[in-house]
Parts: sequence; structure tokens; C-alpha cells
Amino acid sequence: EDPIIDSKNFELETSFRVTELTAKSICHETGLVFIGTKDVLLFKFSIAGCVGDLMLYLNGDSIDGSKHDLSAFAINPKDWTSLRVQNSNNQLTIFLEDQAIFEHTLQDDIGKIGGAQLSFEGLGEIAELRIKDQANELNLFTLEPYL
Repeated sequence: EDPIIDSKNFELETSFRVTELTAKSICHETGLVFIGTKDVLLFKFSIAGCVGDLMLYLNGDSIDGSKHDLSAFAINPKDWTSLRVQNSNNQLTIFLEDQAIFEHTLQDDIGKIGGAQLSFEGLGEIAELRIKDQANELNLFTLEPYL
């Protein structure tokens, strides 16, 4: 209700996997969206053969997988995936398994971050979901501060 995480300088860490894939899904996409008070950030991950269909939305910038190489966003959905998203003065970096896979300079911040959402084509499991800025660190499962 009253967001406290500064989107200009934040870090989110999570681990996720798909436990049951849907028969209708070919690409097995997993999405992550950050909801800010001014805009959103949206990332998607899929199997290797579908990265050309991916689209990233980064606070006014759309990055289309058919025009940009998003092959680093390929994951095996049934395996645990460790993801870290870091923004430092609007310089956004995405890490998979502690490897930087993508960098982008944001036009502006998205305001205070009011939440983050993971979506799965199928049933997914999340091991952790925490976010921090220079002053606060939250467990997004419980909305409690980390001690």
C-alpha cells in the first residue's frame, strides 16, 4: 500500500522452477514484472527454441526477441533458476546463475516498487523472493523486513 523500495537503486533475488508444465504451452514462459508507482519492468524467460518470441518491457523501452538476441534468457523450466535483477542509478543488469546476461540503461526510474510478480505457464515454485534498496530489505513472501 505504501511502497518503500527505491527503483533507482535496488536488487531483487529469487530462485524458481516450473514443477508442472501445461500441455498447451510450447515455450514454457516464465515472467517477472516489477510494479512501480510510475511504470513497470517486465522480463520473460523461455526454452531456447522460443527466445525469438520473447519481449522485454523496460520503462518505455520494448525489446523484441525477433530483433535482438535474447538467447541468454533461455532456461530449462524444470531446473531451479537463480535470478538476480540489479539496478544502480538506472543501469539495469540481469544475472542468471550469477552470470550477467543483459544490461540496459533505463530512461527513468519506475517510482517506488510496490511489488514483484512471477508468472508461470504451468505450476511454479519459488524458493525465495527478496528485494532491497540502500535503506530497506524485504521478504516479498511476508512483506517483513529481513533482520
